[in-house]
Amino acid sequence: MFSIIDQSMGAYSSEIIKKFMALALKCCLDDPKERPTMLEVVRELENLCSQLPETEMSAPGTGTGTGSESDASNASPSLPLYSGRNSQPTNEIYGSELVSGVIPTIRPR
Repeated sequence: MFSIIDQSMGAYSSEIIKKFMALALKCCLDDPKERPTMLEVVRELENLCSQLPETEMSAPGTGTGTGSESDASNASPSLPLYSGRNSQPTNEIYGSELVSGVIPTIRPR
């Protein structure tokens, strides 16, 4: 599984890579009813991104994501992983159900 990952994308923990791949496979299931909804995909991606090192991500308006105190105070709260078809969207999500407000900062390598 790890042989297909482009090394120029950087180093990530094997646990995070496994979770990203599991989500990708769920999205490719033959039966559309078995696939996660877009809301569930967005939530899981946000959760996985929140587990990346602080230097890889930054919240909107926080600059470069250097791990400073202001970055930590403005970071998005952790969201639950995909929990199946029975999970219900809540009104606790800020704005649109599919717009999280988290904007990743991706630096060239």
